Order: sequence, then structure tokens, then C-alpha cells
Amino acid sequence: MSQNVKFDFLKTELPTLIWRSRWNELAEKHGLPFKRGYLQNLDSIGKGPQKSHLRGRVVYQRTDLITWLNDFVSNSDIDDTNLKQEFLKQKSKP
Repeated sequence: MSQNVKFDFLKTELPTLIWRSRWNELAEKHGLPFKRGYLQNLDSIGKGPQKSHLRGRVVYQRTDLITWLNDFVSNSDIDDTNLKQEFLKQKSKP
């Protein structure tokens, strides 16, 4: 991923609350990275954006999501292989 990508432009384009269940639709419309499943995997290992639950579903505050996207994309030590390994470790815990 490019370290120069900034998602601040989304402050005026995204709703205040972003439902994770609608992630793929918003990603396509606004150029957000990842698929919903990948975001779910990141959440499960504690690497996703700060989340809340509303009516039994995961939601993200727009400001938290934009901050996380900017940090995540610019963090050079994040790599898909490490994320997959961490996810599998979390899944194998009793």
C-alpha cells in the first residue's frame, strides 16, 4: 500500500456512523481499501478501527475510521502475512 494515501477527504463523504455490514458498498463508492471480510479479520485480532455495537452490529465512527485508515496505510511494518498468522493464532486459542 502506498504510504502517501490520506483518507481525510472522506470527512465530507462518509456518514457519521459506518456500518461494517455495508463496508463493501461504501468501499466501492468511496474508494476505501479492503473487503469487509478482511476488515472483520483485522477486528478479530485487535488491528481494526475502534468499533461500537449498535443493534447487534458493528459500527465505526467516521472520525475513528479515518484516523485508523491514515495510520494503518502509513504503517510500514504491517504486512498481510503477519496479519494472517496473528489471525490464525487468535482463532486457535481455546
